Amino acid sequence: MGVDALPFGGGEDRWVFGYGSLMWRPGFPFIDRRTAVLHGRRRAFCIYSVHHR
Repeated sequence: MGVDALPFGGGEDRWVFGYGSLMWRPGFPFIDRRTAVLHGRRRAFCIYSVHHR
């Protein structure tokens, strides 16, 4: 998704919670990176799922 297609104005700050490949190669420029924990969720390795890829 290009920056022009995002549903907010260009001057607003946004935080993206990322994991997996989004952490290693985000695909967009960023200014800051912080470690975070998302309580109440868990990661699952769904190798056989065709919906979660």
